[in-house]
Amino acid sequence: MKKSELQQIIREEIQKALTESTTKVVNEAANVPSNIMDFAKRKGSYAVSLVKKAATWAEKSGKRIKGGTAIGKNYSTIVLDMTNNGSEIYINLDKETIELFGEKVTDAKSFAKVLAAKQ
Repeated sequence: MKKSELQQIIREEIQKALTESTTKVVNEAANVPSNIMDFAKRKGSYAVSLVKKAATWAEKSGKRIKGGTAIGKNYSTIVLDMTNNGSEIYINLDKETIELFGEKVTDAKSFAKVLAAKQ
């Protein structure tokens, strides 16, 4: 086998692995608008994890993420909307915390409790 053929095979396998990995991440995060997930990916894996966590908690409570934006210095806070421009969820990327209606939530149970109290 020639060196160039081996290099081509390696390139194809790497591309295949990257494509499968990207597809898996997108499929797992289908409940988050693509612009939010794209931004989280640019910020890093911790941001993706926090966004997915908040979206999962919202879905478990019967809601879904409809939109969002990034605010603050270096865009270190992601604001997620469960209603039209509702700004209900704040994700602080510096402190790696999630707040719902201004109250810190740490799991699906606390998320549901705060959500029920505000409705």
